[in-house]
Amino acid sequence: MTTPDPATPLDPGSDLIQGVNGLPNAISLFFASKLQSVLDAHSVGDGERARAMSPYTLHAIISDQFPAVAVSKTHVYRLREGKALPRLDLIHALASIFEITPAYFLVEDLDLEHAKMIRPHHVPPDFDAKLRALVARYEVVSDIADTKPMTGYRLHQIIIREYPDIAVSKSHIYRLINGETPPERRPSAAIPRLDLIMAFAEIFDVSPAYFVDDEINISRSVARRHRRAT
Repeated sequence: MTTPDPATPLDPGSDLIQGVNGLPNAISLFFASKLQSVLDAHSVGDGERARAMSPYTLHAIISDQFPAVAVSKTHVYRLREGKALPRLDLIHALASIFEITPAYFLVEDLDLEHAKMIRPHHVPPDFDAKLRALVARYEVVSDIADTKPMTGYRLHQIIIREYPDIAVSKSHIYRLINGETPPERRPSAAIPRLDLIMAFAEIFDVSPAYFVDDEINISRSVARRHRRAT
């Protein structure tokens, strides 16, 4: 059996890339279906008592194995219902718990059977390095047809213009690009949410799996493109 190339994303389209202001949406429901599949595939108990893993049990495992991943029981239930969006640290935690590639939660054409054949990395790729590599290769085109390098400011302008339901600040974009340590009171300030990852993938014309798999590099998944600046 051959392992498929996990490079086909959920067919995003600008009308589907919605953030927390539009839940449930295509992305949250997509993730919910992926999460339900892994829960169904992992039974708890023996014999007649065996049952699919519940969000309650999953939350207990996350809290025990990944105490640095801040997630409540309510949030896990809402993820299963398509009423919430996960952050990247939680996606990596789930991949480790279920021993599958995190790309499973990001692309549509990678089923659970094949996802088990692509084990997660012991050390996940640095998201900031992945994003910086894309920003460095990208240009924007101004109204007077000249080209300028992509910057954190211009990337933020594209997001608020093309993905208005994604709530993200300029400072959050800068932290994601530069890998800056977030404020102690907000450790999640340097961790991207799934909707933002999907938006980045669409903007830079890469598979969302690029951000979680070192085997998917720029040369395979992106060509130098121009985007019109605001």
